[in-house]
Amino acid sequence: MGPVSAAAEHLHASYDPVFVLLSFLLAAFGSFAALACAVRLRTTTGARQLAWTTLTAVALGGCAIWSMHFVGMVAYGIELSITFNEAVTALSLLIAVVVAGVGLTVVAADPDNVLRLLTGGVVAGAGVAAMHYTGMYAMHTQGTISYAIPLVGLSIVIAVVASTAAFWIAFHIGGVSRRIVASVIMAVAVCGMHYTGMAATRVTADPAVPRPHGVDPFAMGTITAFTASIVLMFIIFAATGGIGAPIPDHHHPPARSEKPAPASFSRADSNPSPRGAAHSHQPVSTAGAGAVTTQVIPSPVPHSSAADPDALGPARKNHRLSRSPRR
Repeated sequence: MGPVSAAAEHLHASYDPVFVLLSFLLAAFGSFAALACAVRLRTTTGARQLAWTTLTAVALGGCAIWSMHFVGMVAYGIELSITFNEAVTALSLLIAVVVAGVGLTVVAADPDNVLRLLTGGVVAGAGVAAMHYTGMYAMHTQGTISYAIPLVGLSIVIAVVASTAAFWIAFHIGGVSRRIVASVIMAVAVCGMHYTGMAATRVTADPAVPRPHGVDPFAMGTITAFTASIVLMFIIFAATGGIGAPIPDHHHPPARSEKPAPASFSRADSNPSPRGAAHSHQPVSTAGAGAVTTQVIPSPVPHSSAADPDALGPARKNHRLSRSPRR
C-alpha cells in the first residue's frame, strides 16, 4: 500500500452571511456593554471595582468574544457534519472571561501607564487566541483538522493588537456616541481575529474517523446568542441605567437638601446699631414649603444699648453732668 498523499484535498468552507452579520452585531453589543462597565472601573474602588471588573470581563470576554466565536461557527459550513464537545467548549468560555479579567485588572491599576497597557493587551490577546483554538479543538467532524501556521500567527497578532486597542478605548473614551463608534471598531477587530483563524483551518475528510458526537452548532449558536443578549442587556442597564447617560455613582451618598436655619444672634456676633435700635422691629420674609411668611424679628440689642444696666451707668452719669445747672 502506497503512502497517503500529503496534498490531500481540503474541504471547501462557506459562510452564511446572516450569521456572519449576527456574530458582528453580537461582538459590537458586547463591546458596548464592556465600555459602559469600564466607566465604573474609573470611578470605583475596592469590592465595587472588583464587581465591575467581573461584569466587564463577562461582557468583553464572554459575550463580545466567546459568544461571537460560536455564533460565527454556526455561519461556518463544510460538507461534513460538525458537533462540539461540551466540556471543552465550557473551558474555552472560562479562558475568555478569565484572561479578559486579568488584562482589565492590570490596565485598570494605572490606565495611563503604557507598560501596563501593553502587558494587559498581550495577556488578553494571547488568552483570546487560546480561547479560539480551544474552541476549535472542541469541534469534531468526520475528518482531520489542521492549520496554516502563517495565518495562525497572524490571528494571534490581531488578537493582541485588538485587545490592547480595546483596553485603551475602554479607559479613554467617554460619551454614548463615542462608545458606539468604539464598539464598532472593537467588533471589527474581534471578527477579524476570528475569521482569520477560521481561514487558517483546513479540514480533510477521513472515512476512518468515527462519526462525531456532541452538541449541534446551530443549537449551541442559538442558545449562545439568546443568552448573551439577555446578559448584555442586564449589564448595560446596570452600568448606565439604560442607553442614555450614566446613572450617578452611589459610592458616595447624595447630598441632603437642607432647609434654611433660623437666624440667631449673640452679643459677640452682633454689630452696634444706632441709638434707639433696641425698640425697633424689622419685618423679615422667609420662604416655607410652598408659601411665603413674614415674621417680625426684634433687632439685636448691642452691648452698649439701654438693655444693659452696666453699660447705661456711665451714660446716665454723663447725661446728669451734661444737664446739671451752671453756676
